[in-house]
Amino acid sequence: MFGLIASSAISDLVLLAYAYRQARIKYGISTDAKGSLAIFLASVLSASAVLLFRMEFSFNSNLVNLLLNGTVFPVCFLIISPIMGAIEREDISDLRLMFQETHLASHVEKVLYLYEHLTTSLKILK
Repeated sequence: MFGLIASSAISDLVLLAYAYRQARIKYGISTDAKGSLAIFLASVLSASAVLLFRMEFSFNSNLVNLLLNGTVFPVCFLIISPIMGAIEREDISDLRLMFQETHLASHVEKVLYLYEHLTTSLKILK
């Protein structure tokens, strides 16, 4: 199982490196290495939390496992990403502007905006 995950990750990294190189050459696009690293670290920590949760609480139903693990990752990512500096206040403001016209998403967005606004003050990586 680990070999499958590792080979998939390696091939994805090669593809990502090629796509980044092409974007940089053709369009002059650059990335924020520090922000990308912070997002990567937040994702790894969130995935680790899912694995720990899975080791501790495993149910017979695959659907229950899927729903619980699919809930643990976003919750952990929403907690960890602002603390790691992966999300800036400007990013939250941009998201708010994008979703202000949608009525259904605006209610969820307001709660997330408030939460992320509060947690961005707890940054570890600045």
